[in-house]
Amino acid sequence: MTESDQKLKKYEIISHLFELVDSMPKNKQMGLLQRLAADHLTSLLYKLIVDMPENEQQNLVGQMEELILGKRIFPRKECLITTDYVVKDRAYQNFVKDLGEGGVYVQTNHTFEVGDEITQSFSLSEEQIPFKFAGEIVRVEKDGFGIKFKNLTQYQKDILNTIIKKMG
Repeated sequence: MTESDQKLKKYEIISHLFELVDSMPKNKQMGLLQRLAADHLTSLLYKLIVDMPENEQQNLVGQMEELILGKRIFPRKECLITTDYVVKDRAYQNFVKDLGEGGVYVQTNHTFEVGDEITQSFSLSEEQIPFKFAGEIVRVEKDGFGIKFKNLTQYQKDILNTIIKKMG
């Protein structure tokens, strides 16, 4: 058997395994995973993490930190505030879903990448001067994305804390 024949046979086997796993009910897939990973779960997780795209790794970091720490470093307040923002020289308008001293979550159906730079502004009332800041997208989900504030001045932090206190 030639080397190319061996590779072809290997890919046929892998393809057949994928088809079998895909056709299994979810509970049976989980049972199979538990049996396969019994003593090798950590190494399996490491391999999955290494093989993930960078944006999925970034999302996982945020989720793991929340699970391990049990809470955010800066608690968030739920809200619904209109926001204007710019990503990659394009302007958008959506809603801030929650707000904290460390960042915000923007509800949108637009898709962005973890690591994208963002400039954003919002205010709680028509009379108030908009709060403007720079940030970085650190989490992307189906319904929006999380932003981590970057280089806030003390003045910006004070304004942000005032906004959060007004929210109750």
